[in-house]
Amino acid sequence: MFSTPIRSRFGRGLIVRAALLLVAVLPWLSLLDSVQAGEPPNPPLRQSINDILRRQWIGPQQPLCPDEDFVRRVYLDLLGRIPAANEAREFLDDASEDKRARLVDRLLEHPRYAHHMANVFDVMLMERRPDKHVKADQWQGYLLASFRANKPYNQLAGEILGADGVNEELRAASKFYLDRDLTVDLLTRDVGRVFFGMDLECAQCHDHPLIGDYYQADYYGIYAFLTGNYLFQPDKKKPALIGEKIAGSAKFKSVFTEVEGMTRPRLPGETQLDEPTFAKGDEYQAVPDDKKKVRGVPKYSRRQRLAELIQTGTNRAFSRNIANRLWAHMMGRGLVHPLELHHADNPPSHPELLEILTDALPKMEYDIKSFLRELALSDAYQRNFALPNDLQPYVAAAEPLVAPTKTELATLREQADALQTQLDEAVAALSKSETQEEPLDTAKVAAEQAAATAAKKLADQQATLAKQKADHAAQAAVSGKLASAASQALEVAKLTPKDEELKKAADVLNAKSAERVKQVAALQAEVDKTQKGVAPLEATVKSTKEAFDKALAAWQPVRQQVVTQRSTVEERRQAVEQQARRVVSMQHRLRHLETLISWRDARAAVQTATQQLAQSQAAVTQGEEQLAAATVAAQAEQKRVQEAGAMQKQQTQTLTTLVNKQKEKQAAAKLLETSLTQVQQASQKLSDQSAVEPSVKALQASIAVAKAEGEAVAKEVTAQQTVVAKAGEQLKARQVVMEKMVAAEKQAKAMVAQVRSQMGAAEQQVQSMQAGLEDTEIKIADQWAEQLVVSTLSPLSNEQLAWSLFQA
Repeated sequence: MFSTPIRSRFGRGLIVRAALLLVAVLPWLSLLDSVQAGEPPNPPLRQSINDILRRQWIGPQQPLCPDEDFVRRVYLDLLGRIPAANEAREFLDDASEDKRARLVDRLLEHPRYAHHMANVFDVMLMERRPDKHVKADQWQGYLLASFRANKPYNQLAGEILGADGVNEELRAASKFYLDRDLTVDLLTRDVGRVFFGMDLECAQCHDHPLIGDYYQADYYGIYAFLTGNYLFQPDKKKPALIGEKIAGSAKFKSVFTEVEGMTRPRLPGETQLDEPTFAKGDEYQAVPDDKKKVRGVPKYSRRQRLAELIQTGTNRAFSRNIANRLWAHMMGRGLVHPLELHHADNPPSHPELLEILTDALPKMEYDIKSFLRELALSDAYQRNFALPNDLQPYVAAAEPLVAPTKTELATLREQADALQTQLDEAVAALSKSETQEEPLDTAKVAAEQAAATAAKKLADQQATLAKQKADHAAQAAVSGKLASAASQALEVAKLTPKDEELKKAADVLNAKSAERVKQVAALQAEVDKTQKGVAPLEATVKSTKEAFDKALAAWQPVRQQVVTQRSTVEERRQAVEQQARRVVSMQHRLRHLETLISWRDARAAVQTATQQLAQSQAAVTQGEEQLAAATVAAQAEQKRVQEAGAMQKQQTQTLTTLVNKQKEKQAAAKLLETSLTQVQQASQKLSDQSAVEPSVKALQASIAVAKAEGEAVAKEVTAQQTVVAKAGEQLKARQVVMEKMVAAEKQAKAMVAQVRSQMGAAEQQVQSMQAGLEDTEIKIADQWAEQLVVSTLSPLSNEQLAWSLFQA
């Protein structure tokens, strides 16, 4: 709702994610019969809260939060700020056992309490809307004064819903209506949301498409209270007021089914109101007239009736809504959450507890301060956020409950279907009766208005007649006395005929008496005329009364049938909603049991995946070691091959040198032999051959030497060829070994790549399994917090953040 930092119930400005949460199996949820209102809570409300929660827990009870958490928490919730250092130190140094209760009492009497609660209710009621007709300081001053006086909430709500802006003392209360410009659809939604916890906006044109127990008739039941109200401000320089016009039943038609309906004002969970009937023209204290700038004020105000009904404190939806909102204010989360969606598919986390709270508020006369005190001293409010590490015992407790829970859920669904069938039958019967009643009701109302109009005319005629008779009697008495005086004056005048003045006086009295006789006669004529008009009016009254009695007689049995059937429909509707809450609660129970078991499975999956990862990591390590060894061996063998290759190359080069040398020797010997042949041929042509004989011998000797050297080189070549061949064989052998080493290295690399891939997959599997486990733990955390086993997180409001910063 607010864009503010998140605080834990310890008051820290950060989001706390629990690593592992303790979860008890969800309790069987049930609703207790309502306790009669008017009695004081006995035992204390906080004890009832503690007892209910203890009965529903399975597993060890969690400890209360430490003092340092409690003092920060309660200051934020009751004063809207953190404690000052000296305030916190004083509380922490206090060794008394009742110090928490004394601190709560002290804070509830602190001046900041009223300021904080005024702000909380300002945000709840006006939702930070901009000012229009009532200034924020006036409105906040009204709320502040209300909380300083500890005004009961039903009185506060009644003043707000009944305000018309005329009474200066309560003008600020009219801000709820005026700053919404008396827009009836907006008001219908906001009254439903804020005061009854039901957001009926989507039930305006049809039954709610997603919420089975939000009906179009519910929307128009609230709508009927508000539809006649309008913004009255003929002079823009003067404050706006609220006028009201007479409105009939609210008619509606579903855009989906085209089924039509009508309703008089009706509070959620109750039947339509019976309203007074007035004679035509007699409905208003002040008839609305825009031209004359007259604000409409009916004799019977539906808006005032709404306020009166709220102030009685008998509507459970009203009490349930504010109980849930105050619980959410202290605990950070409502028993029904979101706060504005009280319906069967969104049941309270603890139905029995919400019923106890709903009953407690009227018993406590809607004393918000006393109610908050009980909540602050409950174990639920003081719950710690610390969690044990082992969930396995709770998993073991959950397993045997799954099967019976599924069986019970199936039974509840069958019962819900049967109840829905009964409700459908009752609704169909009611619709038929309402169709029969509508023309009879119209005729009855018309006859009643005609009778009332006739009775009013007769009463007016009789009142006129009575006044005329009274006037006639008074004038007749005066006339009689005047006639007597005139007669006596005439007699005296006869006795004194010479007294002219007396004679004149007697004549005047006689004339006055005659005039008064005429006036009395005229009055008598008026009386007679009016009296004649009484009889026809009496006849009209009689006939209209008979017509009304006849219309009433025709309407009453059908009306009684409708009333009975509406009561039946409401009873069956409540039974359907209650059964639906049981079904959803059982679904929540089953889901929680399955979540616990899935936590065990998820943890086992994480353990298995972790083991597989460890095996993959070991395989990778082993493979990498083998690869390293193969790489070293391959590299060593490659070096040996290189050395053998170099040796072979060197020996080959030596062989080549020897072969070349051999060729040179052979060429030299051949050249010498050629030279010898040429010399010998030349000597044969000489006469003296002895001259060339030394040359021949020298050549022959050179040839012998050359051949000897050639043979020696040939032997070296042969020997070197053997060496080269052996070096080649050694090189080939090394190459074969090297190829095997390289193949082994390649195989080792492939194996390492494979086990690394397997390890990567195992790591992803572990991450996936771990994420699944964390998600399960988060679900368990939410369920645990919802079940009030541990404290929850709640946001700081803008004001809490600001005041805490100032305080720090």
